[in-house]
Amino acid sequence: MGNTSILKILMVEDNPGDARLVREMLGQRGRERFNLKHRETLQGALELLQAESFDVVLSDLGLSDGNGLETVVSICKAAPRTPVIILTGLLDETIAINCMREGAQDYLVKGRMDGELLVRTMRYAMERKRAEAEIKELNQTLERRVLERTAELAAVNRQLERDIAERKKAQDALRASELRNRALLDSIPDWMFRIRKNGAILDFKAPKGRGMSLGKQPFVGKMMTEMFPPTIVERLMYYVGRAIETGEPQTFEFQHSLGGDVREFEARLVLSGEEEVLPILRDITERKQLEKEILETSAREQRRIGQDLHDGLGQHLTGVAFMAKVLQENLAEKGLPEAAQAGEVSRHINQAISQTRKMARGLLQVELEAQGLGLALKELAANVSKMFSVTCVFDTDEPALIHDHAAIIHLYRIAQEAISNAIKHGAASRVVLSLTAQAAAITLRVTDNGRGFPEKPTAHKGMGIRIMNYRARTIGATLELQRLAGRGTAVICSLTNTRSRAGST
Repeated sequence: MGNTSILKILMVEDNPGDARLVREMLGQRGRERFNLKHRETLQGALELLQAESFDVVLSDLGLSDGNGLETVVSICKAAPRTPVIILTGLLDETIAINCMREGAQDYLVKGRMDGELLVRTMRYAMERKRAEAEIKELNQTLERRVLERTAELAAVNRQLERDIAERKKAQDALRASELRNRALLDSIPDWMFRIRKNGAILDFKAPKGRGMSLGKQPFVGKMMTEMFPPTIVERLMYYVGRAIETGEPQTFEFQHSLGGDVREFEARLVLSGEEEVLPILRDITERKQLEKEILETSAREQRRIGQDLHDGLGQHLTGVAFMAKVLQENLAEKGLPEAAQAGEVSRHINQAISQTRKMARGLLQVELEAQGLGLALKELAANVSKMFSVTCVFDTDEPALIHDHAAIIHLYRIAQEAISNAIKHGAASRVVLSLTAQAAAITLRVTDNGRGFPEKPTAHKGMGIRIMNYRARTIGATLELQRLAGRGTAVICSLTNTRSRAGST
């Protein structure tokens, strides 16, 4: 609306008719201006990409000097910052998925697009490519700052080591070091306890100026059961035992009411001595609120896209299907053999409408409210099997009944993310979902026969795993990833019955 910028397009197409059709589609968009250059061969396109830059590339898959995925790979390599949209006459979802994996931004079928769809797809592809470039640049900047900060911290540590060596030479230097250490400790915005295995508090430090926030009673000499609610103490003592048993740091989150205000805390426990643990409590309420806002923004965007699919593309396809049906009936009345072809077109359009509605339902949360998590997971498994040509089943005899709407939404999204990881990254051919109720917890389990995650994880976890972990923490659940014997991965999310208020059917 009001955008007069010229969109520079490179079209790689060896079919003159298809090339002419694309030009006509763009020519009908009177409100927008385009600069379209056409090459019939892959080599010609690569040479032009070396000489000029383009806003978007439209490419056929079957070229005289390039075929299928190698065409996509070559173009993406020649113009890594330019979005690539594949135009093909093949109704093959596998080709579409493979093209996306090799770097293409989108996939359009010839004969099923018009000028409006083509232009919108190009605009969306450019925005996604721009966003990817910004995210990549941001990540590089963050990594560079982390490296710089690490170097600074390393230099600080070396300086501290030299200071300690010097302070050992004189009592005055030692006392000065103790004062500096106390100032450093006071600057840490966390509560620190030193407790024994049985829960006895040996020492305590509160952030400067916030010592009364956890209560006015003295902590030293008390038991944890006297200071905190039983639910918090039970989890704390479990991780105390784990820290002593494994020697590894332990982390968990909990809520605690302070002056009528419910706050979010992160507890990090490290071994501090024989059968002694140092729990460090940090107030993460603001961080959790920000994370919640990010997820809510993502959910709103998913709902918007789902609504656009349902109300926009779905309605448009419905109109086209009606026109195809009328055409079929007219041809049949005239006794023309093309009536059968028109009927086939109508059938394919109705299939597209069905797929569009399924995609929209996957993005809208209202279906989860209406049918419950069990039926939603069953439908998810069926849709995954159809869309990705893999075996995906919901294998549960007695599915758990969950009444907490937030828990339903997060568990469903965890299942979606686990399935996506299994197919995209694990190359799985079979995925099994289950949702069961036990005495203490509701358990969602997603297993696959893919290649699994590495035995030695990389330093940076994937975004998908971080999102699943955050969703689990949001509803008070635990998330565990297991490498299965031989081949495959299991994603296990356990939710306490007190949060889910579950029963069985």
